[in-house]
Amino acid sequence: MPPVTQYARLTLKPGTEADALDQSTPTGKIVQRRVTEPTTQPGFRAIHYGLAVERPSELWAFLDWDTVEQHQTWRDSASHDDLRKSLATISDASAPKFSLYITPQPTVAFNDPAYPVVEVLNMLLPPDMDEAAMKMVEGRWDEFARQALHPPALCGKIATGWSLENNAPVRGEEGKTGKVFLALVQWPSTDTHMENRGLSVFKDSIHLLRDLPGLLKMDMFHVHATTKTAA
Repeated sequence: MPPVTQYARLTLKPGTEADALDQSTPTGKIVQRRVTEPTTQPGFRAIHYGLAVERPSELWAFLDWDTVEQHQTWRDSASHDDLRKSLATISDASAPKFSLYITPQPTVAFNDPAYPVVEVLNMLLPPDMDEAAMKMVEGRWDEFARQALHPPALCGKIATGWSLENNAPVRGEEGKTGKVFLALVQWPSTDTHMENRGLSVFKDSIHLLRDLPGLLKMDMFHVHATTKTAA
């Protein structure tokens, strides 16, 4: 099994967002425990975490592991169970759970001071996609990037990956699931990304993604991520 990235969301209780990254607060202390404890586990490489700019109640984490099995060993441990109980005290229990494994690891997009903002683009696609359909999606993305992202030269690195799972929840559509094609794009700022979206090369190319056969949903947000590496 190749290295993977666990891609997970913790939805915070209303009113706690401002404290989530403040280590002096009770909520911030629990968040710090969540992002620190994995760093001592076998097979752990790095965690990249931050609040979604557009939805600050969502704390997103991208955890790099050598293998799925090493993450699952920790996930099934007593120490992780204790951590899970602590996280339950600050999380919104009504929010849908979201945790996927992504391969290849796309997290090269994080931890670059010149591009502190990362666009996180999820494309939810049919769960029964075969290899040919996945190659078609990758080809469409590459064509879109060549036309809409590379010529303006406003963004930095671009990295992509697929969810191993075929049952990722579709935001806002209860009961609907799919396979995720994830793209991470570096930007100097959210304003720069919005500038790129206003260009004709973007407007003339976005149909390549919006018209993907079987596309269930596209969802995008930005994150200013902090990185911790293995202890």
